[in-house]
Amino acid sequence: VAPEVIEVIGPDDEVKETEVAETVPIDLSDAVPGLIERDVELELPREYLSFSATRVRVQIELEEPEKERILKKVPVVVRNGEFRSELKPDVVEIAVRGPQSAVDLLELSPGAVYIDASDHGPGRYELEVSVDLPVDVELIRRKPKTVRLEVLEEKRKVDVE
Repeated sequence: VAPEVIEVIGPDDEVKETEVAETVPIDLSDAVPGLIERDVELELPREYLSFSATRVRVQIELEEPEKERILKKVPVVVRNGEFRSELKPDVVEIAVRGPQSAVDLLELSPGAVYIDASDHGPGRYELEVSVDLPVDVELIRRKPKTVRLEVLEEKRKVDVE
């Protein structure tokens, strides 16, 4: 708010009782997220008081509401594996949080939930599930957090066109 301080004019006892000056209500019903700047009138003080200003400049940072969402049975893929492999389980549940519009529109592309199998030869491994998300959406949890990767002895078949 600018100015941050205004002078209250009137009888001494009433001036001492005045701690704040309030603005008229600001209608934000049609506002979009972002920085909003407006000149706003001050509410009229009590009967025998006046203010040194009648208007103030306000800045309001309006943020979109956050939302959480749970996506169930999301397939997990194996990335960077040179051998055939199996995952157990091969689906997970993930919970995300972010701006409501981003969370509502979120569609995970195939392979967005994955295990990185690089540097893993034949054997069994317990690996953490990774998730690629848009920058404004945050991963809250994955269930389970890890899956068992079994890397088999045989090499993966590569499709040749």
